[in-house]
Amino acid sequence: MAFRKGFPLLLVSVALTLLTLEGATRVLFPWFFGRPVLQEHYDTRSRLEQTGSLKEPGVFRILILGDSVSFGWGVARDETFGAVLERELNATRGPVRFEVVNTGRPMVNTSYELGVLLGLSPETLDGVESGAVGIAALLAAPAPGPETGGLPFDPDLILLQFEAGNDAYAVEDQQEDNRHFFFPDGGFRYFHGDYALPLPEGVERWLTERSRLYLVALAGYHTVLTKLGLRDDEGRIKRLYQPEAAGWVASKAALRRISEISRRARIPVALAITGPGGPQAGLGRRFGDIYRTVETCAREEGFRVLNLMTSIPWPRRSLTVSLVDPHPNAQAHAAVGRALARFFVAEELVPDGGRHLKQ
Repeated sequence: MAFRKGFPLLLVSVALTLLTLEGATRVLFPWFFGRPVLQEHYDTRSRLEQTGSLKEPGVFRILILGDSVSFGWGVARDETFGAVLERELNATRGPVRFEVVNTGRPMVNTSYELGVLLGLSPETLDGVESGAVGIAALLAAPAPGPETGGLPFDPDLILLQFEAGNDAYAVEDQQEDNRHFFFPDGGFRYFHGDYALPLPEGVERWLTERSRLYLVALAGYHTVLTKLGLRDDEGRIKRLYQPEAAGWVASKAALRRISEISRRARIPVALAITGPGGPQAGLGRRFGDIYRTVETCAREEGFRVLNLMTSIPWPRRSLTVSLVDPHPNAQAHAAVGRALARFFVAEELVPDGGRHLKQ
């Protein structure tokens, strides 16, 4: 009888405690949610439709090939590093106007980015993403040339953004990860991987969208699993770069083909290395050997290389969309855009319109 009388009071106390903790986490972690993101946010396909867009006289066009980092996962479109790069280069009036075309798409690898440069149709690119079109078919595809109207987007400089934890994935492994990382409609899910509790999808989605307390607890749970050695994120990424790993073999072949296409078109090509942040921020600092491997491979193929993991203070949790989403936030994108602008000027990859950046 006493328990029955006290039970409602217990429920009220628990509810008030949870509401208080929820309010506290919203004060302590104001950046936690970032922005709601869907896989087709900003419609990545519409970017590919700019392929035949005419370039006005006096315009220097930079083409970005990349994944969700280039795409701008979790930030507004005008906050992406591509948008920042364009503003930085155009900061002073000069004879040249800079234009950045960003074809970044979430969860793609170097093979897909090669497909973009080859001018493949969106439908064929979907086949590359699904694995129906393999690296052998991409390597055999004819390179765009004068007889076909030149390279897609008519670029004057090509920038390939290389995500160390993503670009060397084999397609089948990427698809398996997608099933863990995304809801069926493309929304990002945070409760994934080994030792994830079997929450019903509706409950998980409701908590993900409405409770910061849930996400804070989840971030702590993932951190504890990693420290206990139950989640081997570091080993998983390092295994991607074993010499015989299928994804890395395909990635190197795609890098070589991109370089060949750029040389044939007499267009310089640069590569920017990015890596894991957020809950994996500590891991990013342990991948120096991987970054050096990627940098050496890219330089041998003729790329100018900027390792963003050493040139700016990233990865850091304060530079991520949230504690459970390692994508760079607007502050990180701004730093990347400025670093790229200075790099392009220092390497003399852009005309004198960016000379103010040498200061």
